[in-house]
Amino acid sequence: EFRRVLFRSRVLPTEMSAPTGTEAQKTEAKIAKEAGAQVVFSEADQDILLRIAMAEAEGEDVEGKALVMCVVLNRVYSNGFPNTIEAVVTEPGQFSPVSDGRFYSAVPNDDCKEAMQLLYDFWDESQGATYFIRKPADGSSTWHSTHLQELFTHGNHTFYKEF
Repeated sequence: EFRRVLFRSRVLPTEMSAPTGTEAQKTEAKIAKEAGAQVVFSEADQDILLRIAMAEAEGEDVEGKALVMCVVLNRVYSNGFPNTIEAVVTEPGQFSPVSDGRFYSAVPNDDCKEAMQLLYDFWDESQGATYFIRKPADGSSTWHSTHLQELFTHGNHTFYKEF
């Protein structure tokens, strides 16, 4: 029996682990969905995810916006970050739109809402990414590229996780 998956907490049901995009977990998510499991966000957490996606990935496609949301959720799951969506997004120095104020005035568009629906449908192609940056110029070195494992690039963002 599958229980609801609550993204507000680091504690997930033993029947489901946090999705990372691997084939096994995609299969697990499909089984959970077919068994009636649900992805549940509070209204406040949903608003935060929608606004951070808009502020960070305004020019990106639906999947690019969903990937930003997945990075936030992957951080919630990780022991190295705060354990709530709000605390992850507002942690000092982590998301530039929070630092410069764009997050607070962001108005999510239809692509953001479609990206949120992907999460409700158990979509996660993030490969466990916990960081992203605007794609660096070819050959340039960044803190991310020297301290983290590069996973993939989608649109104008390159995604990373810790080694």
